[in-house]
Amino acid sequence: VRRLIELLSTVVDAKRWIRLSAATRSDLQWWSHFLEGWNGVAMLPRVVEAGFEVHSDASGAWGCGAYWGSRWLWWEWQGPSVSWDISAKELLPILYALVMWGSHWRGRVVVFHCDNMAVVSVVNTGSSRDSTLMHMLRCLGS
Repeated sequence: VRRLIELLSTVVDAKRWIRLSAATRSDLQWWSHFLEGWNGVAMLPRVVEAGFEVHSDASGAWGCGAYWGSRWLWWEWQGPSVSWDISAKELLPILYALVMWGSHWRGRVVVFHCDNMAVVSVVNTGSSRDSTLMHMLRCLGS
């Protein structure tokens, strides 16, 4: 939503067309997909079963990892991720954990332990000014 609001704030004349960037189109596509299945009441379903805890961490230079119960994953920085901001590096293992283990968590509460307060804020608010973090958030929601 942030990118859409920022785009609308630049509009000077409401009668003129607005050029949409690829990132803005991606946001609109995500919202279209999300709204098709939305029940109009809550973004997250009411959870009735006990939850799980996932712990994750990242190093600025080495890589990242996460563990849940007896399962774990790790990733060594390579390619473009080497130069990412630490917040993106801290969010990546959370994304990987969801991809790897998310099917085991359906209908349950999952608590992610992350030591980066910027990432905690981004996940809790669902918004960030950083385009990489916003892309990752869209992946979390799909």
